[in-house]
Amino acid sequence: MNTKAGFVAIIGEPNAGKSTFLNTVLGQKLSIVTRKPQTTRKKISGIFTCDHCDKLEGSNKERVGFQVVFLDTPGIIFPKYSLHKEMMKHADRAIEDADVVLLLVDACSLIQKKDIQQNLAFQKVMPCLPKKKCILAINKIDLAEQTQIQRMYDCLLSLNVFAEVVPFSALLNENTERVIHELVERLPYSPYFFDPEDLSTETDRFFVSEFVREKIFERYDEEMPYATETVIEEFSDRLNGKTLIRIAIIVERPSQKAIIIGNQGKAIKHLGIVCRREIESFLGREVYLELFVKIRKDWRKSANLLKSFATSIKPDEISAIIRKQLLGFDSSTEVADVGTVLQVGDGIARVYGLSQAMSGELLEFPNGVIGMALNLEEDNVGVVVFGQTDHIREGDVVKRTKILASIPVGEEMLGRVVNPLGEPLDGKGAIKTTIRMPIERTAPGVIYRSPVNQPLQTGIKAIDSMIPIGRGQRELIIGDRQTGKTAVAIDTIINQKGKGVYCIYVATGQKASTVAQVVAILEEQGAMEYTTVISATAAEAAPLQFIAPFAGAAFGEYFRDTGRHALVIYDDLSKQAVAYRQVSLLLKRPPGREAYPGDVFYLHSRLLERAAKITNDDELAKKMNNLPDDLKGIVKGGGSLTALPIIETQAGDVSAYIPTNVISITDGQIYLEPNLFNQGVRPAINVGISVSRVGGNAQIKAMKKVAGTLRLDLAQYRALESFAKFGSDLDKATQAQLTRGQRMVEILKQKQYQPMAVENQVAIIYVGSIGLLDDVPVSTIRDFEEDFLNAMEFLSKDVLESIKKSGALDDASQESIKKIALDIVAKYKK
Repeated sequence: MNTKAGFVAIIGEPNAGKSTFLNTVLGQKLSIVTRKPQTTRKKISGIFTCDHCDKLEGSNKERVGFQVVFLDTPGIIFPKYSLHKEMMKHADRAIEDADVVLLLVDACSLIQKKDIQQNLAFQKVMPCLPKKKCILAINKIDLAEQTQIQRMYDCLLSLNVFAEVVPFSALLNENTERVIHELVERLPYSPYFFDPEDLSTETDRFFVSEFVREKIFERYDEEMPYATETVIEEFSDRLNGKTLIRIAIIVERPSQKAIIIGNQGKAIKHLGIVCRREIESFLGREVYLELFVKIRKDWRKSANLLKSFATSIKPDEISAIIRKQLLGFDSSTEVADVGTVLQVGDGIARVYGLSQAMSGELLEFPNGVIGMALNLEEDNVGVVVFGQTDHIREGDVVKRTKILASIPVGEEMLGRVVNPLGEPLDGKGAIKTTIRMPIERTAPGVIYRSPVNQPLQTGIKAIDSMIPIGRGQRELIIGDRQTGKTAVAIDTIINQKGKGVYCIYVATGQKASTVAQVVAILEEQGAMEYTTVISATAAEAAPLQFIAPFAGAAFGEYFRDTGRHALVIYDDLSKQAVAYRQVSLLLKRPPGREAYPGDVFYLHSRLLERAAKITNDDELAKKMNNLPDDLKGIVKGGGSLTALPIIETQAGDVSAYIPTNVISITDGQIYLEPNLFNQGVRPAINVGISVSRVGGNAQIKAMKKVAGTLRLDLAQYRALESFAKFGSDLDKATQAQLTRGQRMVEILKQKQYQPMAVENQVAIIYVGSIGLLDDVPVSTIRDFEEDFLNAMEFLSKDVLESIKKSGALDDASQESIKKIALDIVAKYKK
């Protein structure tokens, strides 16, 4: 038996009888019908299937089964609000999707206008008539005189615009079979699109919402129904067999809310009773119905609010629709490995069908766009898209790669600027490497770690002397914007030249110009030879900003697990947390404090725990947990990964949510204070609240010896300095302490991008700490330092080499340093 199937768009002005026609044909109420115009606001589908029907007349009469998918549309009007524009879009889409257009006109209205061209629906359909077949149906013939209808029929037929003109009455079901016959005759031969038992593609949720809106139209007068919208906020089955339905009635003004609720809530209560009865009759089961009113000012004029109302349908219900459409579809593609896009936008895609997808697995969209599975739900997968979503459409095929998110690593990556996926951004060509590391990886277990005992010299006097950092440590750099956080990190990278430490700079959420400036400085200083820059700028999608630090950690782990030393700088984790919050909210994860998801602490803890000093035992290191396959066979012990995360505070508030999280995870923090920065103390490190919890074990003996009390002395100096501002008379001991403190502060000042070797630091700090500079004017300390270090380099280079190699400061070295210092001090004395 042959079958025909196609889509028919029902187009007409308000109250032309479109919804009445659909309900009459289907023999069941699907579209709500009231006496008021503009009742229908969205495109509503109704499926009319007839098997073994003699429907085609003429010499070629045959038995044919057919399926007509009717698309009921809003009445055609001149749009005044955003709501009206959305309604007209539904009509436009229906016409575009249709095989045949059914133009319905009200017989009485047409008689009054005397010209079909004044009909707004005709004007809407006219542009597509050369391409689309159009049947004109004159409705409500029971309300007009027969002679007038005949004249009108002859006139319309003579226009030669329509494929057929059919007078009928939808309400009385008079001549509707003729309308259906004319439509079916013009449909293409095709298999059925839907199961013959289906009446609509809309969900129960949609119809329930429409029933409530219909009752509002019936029970409230004038403008009230047009200013209301219904949004289902919960539709769930309970254990007792009843269905809980919570519906928000949206209004524009408080006065409208009062009308809906009525005196002492009587109106909304009665509305609920009437709606519940109709809903139970439709669903065939008992329901709990809860109605409540929300005010959304001028919602009809707000495109964003209309969009949110339109997209309130849940992904699992969209899945139900797609299941129906896929019924009987024969595909050679493996269902387990292929999915279909349900929704896409804002860097997030909902995908149906990837039942075997793994958390963190890379997925491939059309046009080569890559995404990562983040939410594994019962009926769909939440995917973060690494790139533009403009070319991804609903219904696109998504393929599994069966590969967890990873990044290419290796010495070939040094000197390059890449994105978090390892793709080059510097225009220097492709990167040829065969080794890949997973972006997400469990941190090494306790038995594979060793204590932090090797120093990581930053070249910054204030840090190496008072807040020392060891290889394998996690030291937070925290402070307000524009206080020198990035400068400290860059100085540290520059100071690793020739020290066998590979550096990774991760720029998250930074301006592209800022990243370019950092790269230019590193190239100028010759630091890009051992550095890789991973960039996810503020212009990139939030998912890329979210994974950028993990990509940096993966690259650092390559060096760590092959027995080498690496330093990774996360600049900054505040912006990563914001990107993760955005992704989580779009994935509908429950928000917590400051709208961050509940696992934002875990986000940073699992990242920073990957920084570690690995045991020197090669055999034990080879048994390390979660070793990637590409590393097996080249693993060595003794490597380390040092992490310097950066956090930006607001107005110096270190007790905010993200700063306190990261402070509790790291092994110490370097706090940069705006007041010190503005006073010219740079780096602007507040030694009072800066601390290194494990770095002291890695500090060389010479530095411990000369800077042992420096931190305490400076803290006391700050306190005395505040006291001295009151102008009180001070004793000689206090004055001496202030004098010494001023000079030590001056010694610890340092120009940007000029890191100092540790042996030079030991020498100058030693000179200041024993009081040799007490008689040198503060303004000349910088000049003295330059002359002194030049003299040491020329006259006592062996002393500096001894400190560098042995890490100790013996008596002979002290005497040599004193002698040179005293000779130079004589030139600078007051």
